[in-house]
Amino acid sequence: MLLTFCLCLLALLPFSTPLTTLKTINTTSPLIQPSNNDFNCVPTWSLRPNTVNTRVCGGAIVLLPSSHAVGDFHYGPPPDRYELPIIKQYSYCRVVVELMSGFASEESSWLGVGVAASNLNIACGKTSQEMGYKNGWTNAGEHDGIRITLEWAKPLPPGLLGGGSNGTTVGAVA
Repeated sequence: MLLTFCLCLLALLPFSTPLTTLKTINTTSPLIQPSNNDFNCVPTWSLRPNTVNTRVCGGAIVLLPSSHAVGDFHYGPPPDRYELPIIKQYSYCRVVVELMSGFASEESSWLGVGVAASNLNIACGKTSQEMGYKNGWTNAGEHDGIRITLEWAKPLPPGLLGGGSNGTTVGAVA
């Protein structure tokens, strides 16, 4: 609930706010913010199909878990709230959270992942001048071992929810 409130506040930031102020959140832990501040965005310069915008991706981001508890994100057993990959979709934007190649696990919190995803969404929106973007990615976690990707996805039929046994879930909202 706190993450949802914070993400709503981020959405209210004026678009004239310099990008550098969006990337300088002072924290005492690398588990709250991506330590590299490296946002990779593939912009598009026209409103056309297969692009996403910050408003729609914000809807996908708020579907992520929001716990501030720190844990080891990992693939495979044991099934728990830190098992990856996890996929959430809202309308035509999908957020994918997975481990980087070469990482067996990575320490972070869902709050840290959500903040990184929100910062990526804002950075990509600014890069594309709010015209939409094709996709973007950044890393999070103590050693940047968690990859967060925002990407265009074909909208799912209204009300469709699917999931796997490992907690991977795709949720669509009409």
